[in-house]
Amino acid sequence: MPHLISILGQTATGKSTLATQLANHLINQGKTAILVNCDSRQIYKGLDLGAGKEMGFWAIDSQTGLESYISQGVANYLIDFIELEQYYNLSNYIEAWIGLFQNPAIASLDYVILVGGTGLWAKAVIEELDLPQIQPEYSTSFDTLKAELDKLPLLDLQDKLAPSTAESLSRSEINNPRRLVNYLAKQQAEEKHWYQLTNYQYPVFKSKQTFWLQIDQATLRENIQKRITSRIDSGMLEEIKSVYRQYGGKRLTDLGLEYGLGVKMIEQNWTNQK
Repeated sequence: MPHLISILGQTATGKSTLATQLANHLINQGKTAILVNCDSRQIYKGLDLGAGKEMGFWAIDSQTGLESYISQGVANYLIDFIELEQYYNLSNYIEAWIGLFQNPAIASLDYVILVGGTGLWAKAVIEELDLPQIQPEYSTSFDTLKAELDKLPLLDLQDKLAPSTAESLSRSEINNPRRLVNYLAKQQAEEKHWYQLTNYQYPVFKSKQTFWLQIDQATLRENIQKRITSRIDSGMLEEIKSVYRQYGGKRLTDLGLEYGLGVKMIEQNWTNQK
């Protein structure tokens, strides 16, 4: 039964670096330790520079005997394992988290370090939330509802939001059509009483500690600028163009942040290039 340490916080605050350093420190002290990703973009294959994924490779983790993503000598799990055409949500992540600890090799580790920038995902597994799920008899109706919402332009989606929901969303969320479709579909499904509560059997830990990294706004802006420059120098734009050619602008926009900006750049300058 491991200890759970969660390292969370704003983007560009050094979460991955700190988590990796901590894992290596624990391993050097004779403990077993792994990282588990909870960033909703780093789960995808092919999203590397734009998602801020640490460079690594797939190999057998000597601690568990399982195949994992090795970065700077540390085994990472729930990262770089989903194809981009698959939409992956919180419910999928919770099931993957629970499934991970059903393996005795993981359950017998000394430390698990949860790291990433998707706060809702982290909150769910740390606080062991039970999520409402669409009842089976309404699944077709729910899919139809989402398909209809998916046809609407961004401004129409924004107009349909409840004022309280709109106020609670960040700038990137309120300009992300995929996020808005999910919010609106959930809102309407709740009104129609299509949900039922799912009781998950979460893993048990010896202890839980959560650390939230936060820095002042001036340093944060500087870090973000440096990070974007570094990623562009390392080939981020080529990565974005490759994803765009394979999956199109809509899928990239759904991913937000650097990828959404990349779509604007591509459609202004690159659409006629091969």
